Amino acid sequence: MNSEQLIRDAYDAFNRKDADRALAALHPDVEWANGEGGFVHGHREVRDHWQQQWKAANPTIQPLRFLPGANEEQVTVEIRLLVRDQQDNVMSDHTMRNIFVLERGLIKSMQIEES
Repeated sequence: MNSEQLIRDAYDAFNRKDADRALAALHPDVEWANGEGGFVHGHREVRDHWQQQWKAANPTIQPLRFLPGANEEQVTVEIRLLVRDQQDNVMSDHTMRNIFVLERGLIKSMQIEES
C-alpha cells in the first residue's frame, strides 16, 4: 500500500470512529499531535486522545490535497477539519495541514500546521 492510501484509510477509519483500524496504520511508537500544542505517544495514548475527542465532539477530516514532503518518508496533507457538537451544530470548519513521517510503511509521527 502506498503512503497516500495508508493515510486516506486512517482518515476514513478515524471519521468512522474505528480506532482499531486507524491505529493499524500507526507505528507502535507513534508521536501524534494532540491539537493543543503537545503530543501523545504510542497506540494507547493516541486511542485515549481520540476517544476523548469523540466524546466531546464529532470531528470529520477530509483530505483535500497530498503534497510531496522533503523526502519519501514525509507526506503533507492539506485537510478540511469540520467539528460538530453532539447536537450536530458546527463548532469549527477550517483547513490546515497534517505533516506525516512514515517508517517501514506505518505512520511514525503526525504534526499539525495551521493554514
